[in-house]
Amino acid sequence: MKLNDASFCDKISDDEYKKECRTNLADQQAIDDALIKMDPIICDQLSTADKKESCKVQVEVAKKEAQIKQETAAKEAKLVDLKNEIQQAGDVSRCKELVDSNQIAACELNLLVNSAIKAKDTSICKQASTEATVKACEKDASEGIKMQEP
Repeated sequence: MKLNDASFCDKISDDEYKKECRTNLADQQAIDDALIKMDPIICDQLSTADKKESCKVQVEVAKKEAQIKQETAAKEAKLVDLKNEIQQAGDVSRCKELVDSNQIAACELNLLVNSAIKAKDTSICKQASTEATVKACEKDASEGIKMQEP
């Protein structure tokens, strides 16, 4: 049945089982079609009320999952745009707009290390919002400054 080929049903000698095979195959094809098209009306083609209801629930779940996925992708795209905007502006204070503490730390670290290396001044790292970020910045900036020395 996984092959969705009615010719396998034709190989069944018992007429009742052959009919059941074809019905099950048609039901599965209708469910697959309903899920692909996200159309619960297609579920009305199924052979029993229980199967119709189950199909409609599956379609609604699939629709909700697709909606959540789309909303998540939109949020991620906005976050990427915000990160790019902050990086372009080079404004460390805007890193707090990212909300997530790990992203804030990464944003601050990136901007401050680059600024400290450019200015050859690790004291710029003190602008970071956490002591851990200050220390990481000072370490990375010191290494970057040393690499620029002839």
